[in-house]
Amino acid sequence: MALPSSRNTTYTPGSTVLAADLNALQDCVIGGKLAPTTIEIGGMAWTPAAAMTPFYSLVGGLEGPIFNAFWALPLPIGVRITAVRWYVRDNVTGPTTLQAFFGYGNRAGVQTIVSTSAVSAGTAANQTLSVAPNHTITAGRSYGLIVNTAAGSASCRLYGAEIDIDRL
Repeated sequence: MALPSSRNTTYTPGSTVLAADLNALQDCVIGGKLAPTTIEIGGMAWTPAAAMTPFYSLVGGLEGPIFNAFWALPLPIGVRITAVRWYVRDNVTGPTTLQAFFGYGNRAGVQTIVSTSAVSAGTAANQTLSVAPNHTITAGRSYGLIVNTAAGSASCRLYGAEIDIDRL
C-alpha cells in the first residue's frame, strides 16, 4: 500500500528523503487525494416524509408506513463514491419491503438514479441494502440517498447508512 493510505517509507532522524516519496507526497497534496474512508449517516440525520417519525434510542432512526426518506450528500466535487450501505428493518405484514437509491438532480430539474439496491426480503428482520456505484461527484448536480417503500404499507425502520468514498 502507498500514499495516501499509508506511508511509503519510515524515516529515522538524519536519513535522506527519497525523491520518489517526496514526489508522491506532493502529488497527494496537489491532487487532494483521499484514502478510502467510510462516512456514517445516523438514522436521525435523514429527511423523512410526513408520515414518518423519529424513534429515539441508542441507535435512533426513522420509522413509519409508506416509507420515504432522503439524505443530501454534502460531498466535494471529485470525491468518488465506491459503495453505499443502508441499514433497515422491513415488515412481514403485506409483506412491506424497502428499496434504496443513489442518484442526483441537475440544475435543469432532471433526476438521474445512478444505483438501485435489491428489494429487502419482507421478513421483519434487520437487513443491509447496498449498491456499488463507483461514481465521482461532479459540478452542477445535487446528490442524494433515498430509501422508499417498494411494496406494502406497514411500518419499517431506517437505522442509518454508510458511504465509502475516496479521491484518487
